[in-house]
Amino acid sequence: MYHSIRQVLAIVAFLLLSSTLCAEGPFVPGHIFTIQKNSISGWIKYQDNADLALGCVFRKSLKGHSQKYGLKELTGFRFDNEKRDFNKRTVEHLRYPKEVFLETVITGKLELYFWKDYGIGDVMYMSKQGDSLLIPFPFSQFDGNPGEWYMRIEKVVLTTEHQDTLRKYMEDRSDLYKDIKMIKKPKLDNLTRLIMKYDNIVDTSEILKKTTPLTRPARFFITPGITNSDYDLLSQTSWDFYGGATLSVRLSGKYDQLTLNAGCYKRLVKGIPIYRDVNSHFKIPIYLEYRFMGKWFRPFLGFGVDGFINDYSTRFLFAPAVGFSIKIIDSIALSLRYASDMELYDNVWDRLLVNYDSMTAGVQFKF
Repeated sequence: MYHSIRQVLAIVAFLLLSSTLCAEGPFVPGHIFTIQKNSISGWIKYQDNADLALGCVFRKSLKGHSQKYGLKELTGFRFDNEKRDFNKRTVEHLRYPKEVFLETVITGKLELYFWKDYGIGDVMYMSKQGDSLLIPFPFSQFDGNPGEWYMRIEKVVLTTEHQDTLRKYMEDRSDLYKDIKMIKKPKLDNLTRLIMKYDNIVDTSEILKKTTPLTRPARFFITPGITNSDYDLLSQTSWDFYGGATLSVRLSGKYDQLTLNAGCYKRLVKGIPIYRDVNSHFKIPIYLEYRFMGKWFRPFLGFGVDGFINDYSTRFLFAPAVGFSIKIIDSIALSLRYASDMELYDNVWDRLLVNYDSMTAGVQFKF
């Protein structure tokens, strides 16, 4: 059992170290263009395309101070090595005008631009060379059920207005009509390939790189804190206290809605034992967490297990949880989590579901 504890601790320590190494952040050479028409060279941080549609994080030197720049400060910015340009434009989105930073994907006789809306995904526009008018790709889909009551038939209906738009602006290239018909749903990659064909672009590798989302592979959070529990493997105690940290990795969402969490806490203060007690006692939480979007106060739900490990035994209890975080600054938040550790207990007559309360408080650091 002693070796199992060491292995668990080694794995958690490795994950924490990995997140620390990744925490330096991918800043790459770039330029920002201010509304005062100044061009400033420096380093720009890789972020989700949804974030870049609203601005960028910029440093004048690689290890310098980071500062956010948005629509009020910039007319655009550029990743130099990747040759990716973002320019401020006013677009029509969901029938309303909206100001965003559009990325230029293709320049030529027909040009292609896009930005990412967090709610619906990539939003694409094309434009004729030298024309400031942005042409959207009208598209919608809905699920139909044309079957009779005794025969359920599901059918996905896709509109074709986007194909009509493409044929209109490519009417001089009837040889591409078959390619247009193949685009059942307009996406960044299939529109990019079609417009490259229209513009007779031979060297496609550099342009196709732009269809890869500008995003970090993962975002890490470390939350050092203190947790307590009234559950004990070998003795009935009153609230053991543990100290340690939880490592979290974002799985989806601009606002980190879904994260995978794993932690390791060592008992610091023992409760009052009634029966035999042990010296080494660890709590290992492993759970998925869903956070509701919010500006500074963000409630969340969690589902997973809490592992309790000592020199003699290991038990994992189902642990639904609720809690909230309060943002202090962009990278630091206070976190409070309540979990109910549950296990089935066999007595003389039947099986009972027994729950044990647990509270965890900590400070979360985002990288």
